[in-house]
Amino acid sequence: MKNYFTLLFIAIALTCYSQDEVEWFQEGQEWYYNVYCFQEYGCGYTYYEVNGSEIVDEKEASVLTRIYLDEIIEEPLVSAAYLTFENDTVWRFSTEADEWHFLYDIGAEVGDIWTIQKDVFYGYSDDGMKPDEIPLFKVVVDSVAFWEEVPNSPLTNRRVIYTSPINDGLEDSEYAFGPILEGVGPVGGSHDLIGNPAGAALPLQSPYFQCYLVNGELTYGSDELAYGIGSSPCFTLGTEDIQQDKGSLIYPNPAYDAIRWDGSIKALTIYDITGKVVLQNTQVFNIQSLCVGELNSGFYMVVVEKEKTLFSQKLIIER
Repeated sequence: MKNYFTLLFIAIALTCYSQDEVEWFQEGQEWYYNVYCFQEYGCGYTYYEVNGSEIVDEKEASVLTRIYLDEIIEEPLVSAAYLTFENDTVWRFSTEADEWHFLYDIGAEVGDIWTIQKDVFYGYSDDGMKPDEIPLFKVVVDSVAFWEEVPNSPLTNRRVIYTSPINDGLEDSEYAFGPILEGVGPVGGSHDLIGNPAGAALPLQSPYFQCYLVNGELTYGSDELAYGIGSSPCFTLGTEDIQQDKGSLIYPNPAYDAIRWDGSIKALTIYDITGKVVLQNTQVFNIQSLCVGELNSGFYMVVVEKEKTLFSQKLIIER
């Protein structure tokens, strides 16, 4: 009996530590997810970045920039997502329905059923119009785990929720989550912070979680990331030899037609947000600027070789 209460105390202590210490949706956090590809691998991405907070419908919400690109659209779609966390629960504010919606509960128990507002591509209907009734989807909590050490990550003491869609025989649930990692969100086979569509016919590449970064440092990545499959800049940022530049090595930022730097560098490489090299120059010993006029407006990552160190810095091209 004594051992039982000892184990119970340890379990409660670990749970309380997790709840008190883990912060959701803080500035400096980023997420990368792959999307369905039918013609070539690495055709697009879904990207989130926390960009501050504001009061939305009487709740303090984290404001996330969401950028989406696939092989059909030519320019990334940029939108805002409003998320908040309270009492173990993540809520999402729908600008279409003008109300807060339950998203997921990190304190859930096995057998719990979640009823969630369904979000499709342009809002709550395929044509972007608000329907008469907001569609719902249901998922069930299959199992709950506690990781004292998160694999291949510096994260510790995190709860993990495993879910699956409910099929009630009348209408199949079209959405589900992959595993949900405390403080990070949907990972594994997930491809969005706000739920997954059921699937698509015969894709060349199916979506999955790529990686989670804090202040530019790779903090958690998927199994696919470890094997080098995918297209996000997670691979560049996750390289041990590359350091996140804390200052403004490259300027101006945002840039219009050229970027500049002070001092001498050996090489400079620019990646787009899918991880593709879009500009590379190894002949920069005696120059301190580079034309970026051929690059489209958007977000990029610059990797600079300086002396014996590599530095990375985000870059925005804005016209």
